[in-house]
Amino acid sequence: MKTAKEWLKEFSSIPGLTGMEKKVAQHFIEQAKPFSDQVFIDKMGNGIAVKKGQGKRSILAAGHIDEIGMMVTKIEEGGYLKMTQVGGVDPTILPSQEVTIHTSSGQVSGVIGSKPPHFLPPEERNNPASWETLFIDTGLSDKQVKAKIKVGDFVSFNFEFRELMLDNVSCKSIDDRYGVVVLLMTLQRLSKMKPEWDFYAVGTVQEEWSGIGANSAAYNLNPDVAVAIDVTHGDIPGLKDSDTFKLGKGITLSIGPNIHSGILKKARNVCKQEEIPYEIEVAPWGTGTDAYTIQIVKSGIPCIVISAPVRSMHSPVETISTQDIDRSARLLANLICSLEDEDLNIDQPEEEEEE
Repeated sequence: MKTAKEWLKEFSSIPGLTGMEKKVAQHFIEQAKPFSDQVFIDKMGNGIAVKKGQGKRSILAAGHIDEIGMMVTKIEEGGYLKMTQVGGVDPTILPSQEVTIHTSSGQVSGVIGSKPPHFLPPEERNNPASWETLFIDTGLSDKQVKAKIKVGDFVSFNFEFRELMLDNVSCKSIDDRYGVVVLLMTLQRLSKMKPEWDFYAVGTVQEEWSGIGANSAAYNLNPDVAVAIDVTHGDIPGLKDSDTFKLGKGITLSIGPNIHSGILKKARNVCKQEEIPYEIEVAPWGTGTDAYTIQIVKSGIPCIVISAPVRSMHSPVETISTQDIDRSARLLANLICSLEDEDLNIDQPEEEEEE
């Protein structure tokens, strides 16, 4: 039985930018197969594992398999490559990054460069890096680059998995391979439990762009309840405590219009029963997760969001506590096994009657 750390190391090493998730989806269903009754990849590219209960109802959990990165937009004189973002990439983190260009004939290594500070005029010295000033250097000549690389080729980050102190690890694409690992660990747990509800574990595509992978999967599977498993912001210097959550101190449960109050109440009760530390994350405008697109499928699907804090989100050095991955899976598995019909009722505070 693999640990959260082992699975995260495996999945973070597989490139899977939004629009090129096939290898991640394939690895997900291969790893899920021993704990599932059925695995398949649907027409959108979502990896889906099914664990059958007693067929009473069904619950879907989504962890998106796509990651942020770049795409080649132009080949310039000298063989240098210009690029743009795929998903939310901050160009100020890019100088000196090692990258891989994914071409039809194989992978090409490169580094992201910029103008040396020695040549910057005074008016540019304090300007942050931008897409206009950055380029990828592969070491190839014009002719060689044009023979191997095309406009539209995807570019992924290179960063080796790092074990830090206090059960923390750092790597690329924790957003949201964390969710993928939680799905697999939940399937492992359910193989030793007796859920009444059928469980759909879905590694969703294209969350970083639109959420249409989750939307289409929810439409086809039509679950009674859905859970989005995604990251939230960890504590780093310069941010308010109210906007972030401490790594290793517990998971978060979102509250807001995107969240079904009855299912949230049950999740909080499970946390209490299982002694799982958690905090409430306020999401007044939506959660920015797959729950946002799942909620409005067909006649509406009740949703909640389970998250783990991650430092340096949307960078090659995202950092997470493996304890929070374990806690997320423990919550999800026990939630699935404890859901009842009455949990689908909207739970709202009752107003006191005036005397």
